[in-house]
Amino acid sequence: MPSRIASHHNCSDCALLALMEDDKDSARIDSREVNPFDRFDGATSFPVCMVSAFDLTGELPDLPAAEPDTHAWFRRETKKVFGVDRTCDEWIEFRPGETPRGGLRRRDEMRQDRFNAMYQRRLLILTVATAGVAVAALIAALLPLAYPDGIGYFVDHTPGQAQSRP
Repeated sequence: MPSRIASHHNCSDCALLALMEDDKDSARIDSREVNPFDRFDGATSFPVCMVSAFDLTGELPDLPAAEPDTHAWFRRETKKVFGVDRTCDEWIEFRPGETPRGGLRRRDEMRQDRFNAMYQRRLLILTVATAGVAVAALIAALLPLAYPDGIGYFVDHTPGQAQSRP
């Protein structure tokens, strides 16, 4: 099962990191793998979290008007955003070759596996409890056949002594 731990992580280690197509107003997200070079040295496009856990594009400062090399600026600023330690419940370990949509599928499969395991545990507990109630009901139904005097046998009986019968 893939590791999934809700603790401090960087976005550069997450499978749900993606890049927007060309500009931050574009609604299209590029779902191909964000290559390891871009993950650790910064990207040249606007970053986005596939589950919107963080507004990565919103964390980027505005591009200075006098910036001569926008690619270098993007790499520098996205590297800072990717390197922030975050506590994220949605974090999933990045696997080289996996697309962000593949990371989403893996996250959904992990959630489904956890739900199924929880369901199976609850079903087992319910089954055992139901069996226990059935056994108790059976004993209660058979007790009068074994002890016609009823509960008085247990109350009046002293172990090791003969009990008188009327």
